[in-house]
Amino acid sequence: MNIKKFLITELEKKNILKQYGLLSEVAPTTPTSPNRLVIDKRVVFPAGYYNESYILKTELPGEIKKIIEYLKVNKGKIFVVDITVESGESKIPNTDNELNKRVDVGYLSKIRGNTINEYVNKTLAPFIGVGKIIPEVPRIIQTPFKPGKTEWKGQPFCPSKSLPANDTQGYVCLDKTFNPGTGVINWYNGKDKLYGDIKGKYIQEQYIRVVIRVNETNKTQECLENMVIEVNYTNLALEHKCNSAIYEIYIKGNLSKSTPGVLLYRNDGKQFASLNNNYPDATKNGGPTLINYDNDPKNSKAVGGVRYNKFVVTPEIADSLITDGSTSFIISAKCLNPFNNTDWSGGCHKGVGNIVITNGKGEKTPYESSTPNGKDEVKELVSMNACGKGVAK
Repeated sequence: MNIKKFLITELEKKNILKQYGLLSEVAPTTPTSPNRLVIDKRVVFPAGYYNESYILKTELPGEIKKIIEYLKVNKGKIFVVDITVESGESKIPNTDNELNKRVDVGYLSKIRGNTINEYVNKTLAPFIGVGKIIPEVPRIIQTPFKPGKTEWKGQPFCPSKSLPANDTQGYVCLDKTFNPGTGVINWYNGKDKLYGDIKGKYIQEQYIRVVIRVNETNKTQECLENMVIEVNYTNLALEHKCNSAIYEIYIKGNLSKSTPGVLLYRNDGKQFASLNNNYPDATKNGGPTLINYDNDPKNSKAVGGVRYNKFVVTPEIADSLITDGSTSFIISAKCLNPFNNTDWSGGCHKGVGNIVITNGKGEKTPYESSTPNGKDEVKELVSMNACGKGVAK
């Protein structure tokens, strides 16, 4: 399964609780053009639950019927169906209430995402022949889960000092007999009234957001959507000595007025590429250990070794890049030094980098490029068409 970063800036919906925390509509399901349909829905599961019955109580089944009708109307055309699933988890201690067991952070988000994936695939599968869908099942994009911002430990009903040393999530605070302190009502007895506002925030944070796009195929869209951009260091003959080689990666269309463009997120959720090296003094001045700055763990302990960073052009980003009519696209890097290291005059190490573009059709194009080394310097790495092939500057 491809893992890609998906960005949202969504206001909380006041009627979440009125709908028993099940679903809030983000955008209406209407064709945005004669060859495109988008639905955007938010499913909120009760704490600890994830089975399909909760989906069936929402508006999502009705929205999928609209997709089916859209395919019927456009019979004979060829469509790509993409499903982006974004998961959120509250900081209430993680318990699988269907199996009555404690689980790790991220477990519920993953299994809820899988429930959505299976339901949508199962529902659309019988209608693939109505309009032609390529590939023959929808493409699933499941993003890394988003932890909620509302704390559990440290609340009046769950003081950190009262937690056992081995209770890292604060399960003890769920007990109906737990005593958080003199005169303080515990969570069990206060969650529906005294702590109702906090409970509402937890419910809002344990959600699944589902965005389904049905696009009639065209070459630009087919190539650009889900394009993978790798910013790597694989030529070990080049210098690789700096402990500050962290880069923001941007993409923009040739007609875009935005500078330097759209910031891309790495496929593990971080918003930078790292060609960082791990000298013995890497942790001086706040420097990190490599394992935090390279998304290929098998290389994390190799001093001076290869580095890999993968970024994805999501369908949302692809839309924003082509709506202005751009026909070519520029990938740029910005040198950062967040660790206050003085190597290379406080910048990033002398330009290195191997760029690999894999377009949405799976076609791969490698580039030799040179990253910027001045602090805050922005430098163009690749100029390409929508399918990742190089174009003249």
